[in-house]
Amino acid sequence: PSAEGGASARSPTNDKFATAKPALIFFLLIDRLHDILKAPRSFQPHDASVAWHLPMRERLRHHYQAVLAELTELLAEYEEELLALASFQEVFDVLGVLQDVLAAEPRGADAFAAAACGVAN
Repeated sequence: PSAEGGASARSPTNDKFATAKPALIFFLLIDRLHDILKAPRSFQPHDASVAWHLPMRERLRHHYQAVLAELTELLAEYEEELLALASFQEVFDVLGVLQDVLAAEPRGADAFAAAACGVAN
């Protein structure tokens, strides 16, 4: 048993999360990078008629300081929040989909993750 969680720290759910955590952090970082590089900003509104790479190129060329500031925030989020994730529920919360997950699976985020992986809980 660990000092943090006692005997429950070695539960199958924690083992599944520990195995999935690196991939989940990678997914969260890519999700955030897409938002930083592609999502509309006040200085660059969305134009659906233009391919995504053109506004991104312009953003990097003309608004690189704003992009760098957002990347600095992403690094801080990675160091302070993402590395500290300890459960599937926290991951879904950071992604902003926790309410959807709990609505789909009343038994909780761990049961949702197990079902999504096709693993009996």
